[in-house]
Amino acid sequence: MRHRPKGGPSATGRGGSTGSTARLARIRELPLCEASQHELLAATGDISIEIVREALRRLRRLGEPGDAQVLRWRIWRADPALVDDFAACIAAIGDQDAVEEALAIFRSRGRSYSERVAALALLGAFADSTTIPAVRSALDDPIAAVRQAALRVLRRFPADAATQHAVAGCLTDNDAQVRATAVESVNALCHHAGSLLQGLVGDESILVRAAVARSGAQLGQEPTSRLLADKEVRVRELAAQHAGTRAILSLARAARLDHAQPVRQAATRRLGELRAVEATGQLIDALADRDSLVRVTALRSLQLIHGGNLPGVLLGAIRDGTCQDCAALVYALGRLGASDELAALNDDPDVQIQAALTFAQRELRQAPPAALPAGRIQPHEKERAR
Repeated sequence: MRHRPKGGPSATGRGGSTGSTARLARIRELPLCEASQHELLAATGDISIEIVREALRRLRRLGEPGDAQVLRWRIWRADPALVDDFAACIAAIGDQDAVEEALAIFRSRGRSYSERVAALALLGAFADSTTIPAVRSALDDPIAAVRQAALRVLRRFPADAATQHAVAGCLTDNDAQVRATAVESVNALCHHAGSLLQGLVGDESILVRAAVARSGAQLGQEPTSRLLADKEVRVRELAAQHAGTRAILSLARAARLDHAQPVRQAATRRLGELRAVEATGQLIDALADRDSLVRVTALRSLQLIHGGNLPGVLLGAIRDGTCQDCAALVYALGRLGASDELAALNDDPDVQIQAALTFAQRELRQAPPAALPAGRIQPHEKERAR
């Protein structure tokens, strides 16, 4: 049974003032002074995660080294969701005895895996480089959750050669969640992470492939192309979101040919973020995509790439006949408010372009003048003044 210090709030959570909402309000009302410490310490044993977090947040600002003994007692028994909060509070108080207690966990046999995870959280919160060997040793723990915790904690320390080697070794772990966490740690700690990760683009677990896809900027063209062709939509979407400049050709292909809307939209957005001028043709084709979100994203990406020159680029594509759907480009010119370029198309013989001009008038909120046939657009005022 969880210990609850005398005088602390009831953990029953039942009825009136003992409800969690009332208890949380009480904790928030406490002044940040020494008189509140006892009640705040008691609240760290509450059954409500939100109440415990609020109490710990206040103790971090108010606490004294004497509080750490109670907090250390609680961290070994805490809900896993609260372990990092307890560790951060103990570190903020500055209780160095917690480091020795955490190291003792790894020197002892028979300690539970939850205690080992809590010990890692404490070592990470203090980030004392002398404890790196102890954290690294946890990468060989028989419990996957401990190995994952160790991989995360190692990101808080300087990455020496031994740590980089140990973290990279976890990429072949037999647990998929550990491998996925190792991918994240390799990205954070290891030099030439891309070369270490490219062997995992075909991993059997979607968790691992998704983690590798998030590393796209560090991968070469061939690994990114494989991820963009993955059988899972989520992996392809992540690969498109994080692809680097070396994968522009593959991105441009995905923007037009992938059957999943999230992938096409992610690819068109990423091409704009990369200012991929060489993908202008594919983005212009994407203006005619069957999905409206992809069309809007393609137009925004073209604006990022070409800025104020975009209307001229679109008009050139219409006149050259290099676009798949010229009417879609007319609609785009209407959304851009490009009245000069639209006026230049008034005499175009293409029926679809003339029909599109009618809708473009609505985009410009400009009624056709009586002297012009329906579907024709007036030139801009500055053009008429020439």
